[in-house]
Amino acid sequence: MNVGSSLPMDALQGAIHYHRNGQFSRAIELYELFIKQFPSHSQAIYLCGLACQEQGEMKRAIERISQAILLAPDEADYHVSLGLLLRQQGHSRFAAECFTAAVQVAPNDKEAQFNLADTWMDLGQIAAAMEHFAIVLRLDPQCVPAYINLGLCLKSINRFDEAIACFRQACVLQPDNVEAHVNFAMVLLLVGRYLEGWREYAWRLKLDSVRSAQPQLPDTLPVWQGESLADKKLLVLAEQGYGDNIQFVRYLPLLQQQGAHIVLQCHAPLLPLFDSITAIDQLIPYGDAGALTAAASDCDYYCHLLTIPGLVGTTTATVPAVPQQLLSSQMALTDHWQRRICGDGFKIGLVWQGKPLHRNDPARYRSCPLSQLAPLAEIPRTTFYSLQARQDSSARAEIAAAAFIIDLGDDLVDFQQSAAAIMQLDLVITVDSAVAHLAATLGKSTWLLLPCAADWRWGAQGNVTLWYPTVHLFRQQVPGDWSHPMQAIKNRLSMLVKRCF
Repeated sequence: MNVGSSLPMDALQGAIHYHRNGQFSRAIELYELFIKQFPSHSQAIYLCGLACQEQGEMKRAIERISQAILLAPDEADYHVSLGLLLRQQGHSRFAAECFTAAVQVAPNDKEAQFNLADTWMDLGQIAAAMEHFAIVLRLDPQCVPAYINLGLCLKSINRFDEAIACFRQACVLQPDNVEAHVNFAMVLLLVGRYLEGWREYAWRLKLDSVRSAQPQLPDTLPVWQGESLADKKLLVLAEQGYGDNIQFVRYLPLLQQQGAHIVLQCHAPLLPLFDSITAIDQLIPYGDAGALTAAASDCDYYCHLLTIPGLVGTTTATVPAVPQQLLSSQMALTDHWQRRICGDGFKIGLVWQGKPLHRNDPARYRSCPLSQLAPLAEIPRTTFYSLQARQDSSARAEIAAAAFIIDLGDDLVDFQQSAAAIMQLDLVITVDSAVAHLAATLGKSTWLLLPCAADWRWGAQGNVTLWYPTVHLFRQQVPGDWSHPMQAIKNRLSMLVKRCF
């Protein structure tokens, strides 16, 4: 095509044609040709920006869409598109400004209102987020994502009954919405409505992230749904994080008492720890497809580990005790760890980082900077040990900068080693992590730092938990601010050390 001889409008129509057909480079070329002829044509400039975004040229996309906004500030779509692009690039605060501009020119634009609310939620501005989610629901009472996100906001500020109502309505409007059911489950479990919560929690197995990680099992192997296990072989699939598996492995002795022979698939770092549990007849490392296939062919049923509480009808009054066999799993390692952890003072293990899984992982919010734990070292006759295993570069840098802590990380190659180390300590102070579950399961006194929006298993309030009798909870009062729980820990630790010495 000889572009120079074409009419300008032909260039625009050609650009739109190529754009619609995914030929973004050619579309951009023609958009730019048209813009040279008509530099004030906001729509062409805007469309060129969208094509640049599709092409992956984000800086150029931002420039073009921003230029279109200057020319046509009353076009809400332009503001929304720029906001989405900026948010995608991690600039949520600037994105909020774009969405605010969009709702100012088009207050009844549901997309603009939703994106503004969603961005405020991402920024932790819960009141502002709730205000705009409420507007979305006035504009569209059938908007399930708005009910879900409003429910999450309400849950985060402890308005649990209202959160439950939002999630329930989302489930009514879209009975097959997996996200709605899973969030409904989380708040029901949080407030102790376990029987309802377990039923809804079964929906987690339909999440894309969970389904994609599921092992291939024979089609002929049925799911266990509560049938008699007398002399039956049950394949149990561990799931989610290490802490979840440590917490819920307590259910396997109950199934053994029903006559089950148990095969457990779990992650390799847990194998040495779980090897001492007599209720487990066979352990299979996660990822060993051959061993799993062979075991599955010999089993009568399979189930997921975190499904068992619902199948056995666990309520807040019937949470089972931890399996005592875990206490013996680290005895052979005692001599080594007695040499590593020694002295006359009060010996304390510390964990301040949760395992990051993805950008929106709650671990970002439950982690606490090591620097905020440093004032504990002012207490006399205390020695602190890092129980952070598999450290990332930021954790190593924090430890290197902290003179008050002894790093054990390189020796903590699996959870049996971590258990042996913990047994030599007087106390473990930790954020919500696998180490918290491990220390508590071992019966070690464990002080747990919790964010405002704590995980369901720690309950909605109070300083004790149904799941572990040796755990004391220290809850944030203000999101992101650890000063209150840290001061409470320092005061309690000071008194404890004085009593001991």
